[in-house]
Amino acid sequence: MAQWMVAAVPDWSAVRMALDVGCDHGMLLNTVAMQMKKEGNGGRVVGLDRWRETAVASLQRAREEGVQEHITCREGDSRRLPFADGYFDVVVSAVHLNKLGGRRVAGRSRAAAAVAERARGLGEMVRVLKLSGVGVVWDLVCMPEYTQRLREMQMEDVRVSDRVTAYMVDSHVVSLRKPLTPLPGWDI
Repeated sequence: MAQWMVAAVPDWSAVRMALDVGCDHGMLLNTVAMQMKKEGNGGRVVGLDRWRETAVASLQRAREEGVQEHITCREGDSRRLPFADGYFDVVVSAVHLNKLGGRRVAGRSRAAAAVAERARGLGEMVRVLKLSGVGVVWDLVCMPEYTQRLREMQMEDVRVSDRVTAYMVDSHVVSLRKPLTPLPGWDI
């Protein structure tokens, strides 16, 4: 899936800064770093995870795979990304957003709260994306919710991949491009 997500970015040659939201143990993070190393443009990828121990494990894996010079890890909350608006050329996230607000919540009010938390995380990913930047999200469950929200935020080129079976569940990858110029009414 990491390779599939990297392939969803049409041009890595101009990418200087990328973000992996919810990097976990670094599989996607390292795949992005390998792509940057291959491009030879000195690009860097930041792995953000809620747990410091996970970030440390990601850095260890990066050393083992020989891409540590392209990686920085930070502890943080994906619903309040600790980065400036428009900082990253590419933002990726694999099976992370669906965990926001609880995986399986009972009752309408809790389910609505979980949807709101996921929307907040997705909005933060878009916020830190540069104008004309590319975002890629892989999810097992909530893809229709994300595509609807991205269209509401007026993102361009919102594309959903063909169905992919992963972890014995059908899933999809959605990619988007942030418009080159800010649009009136953006609520990001």
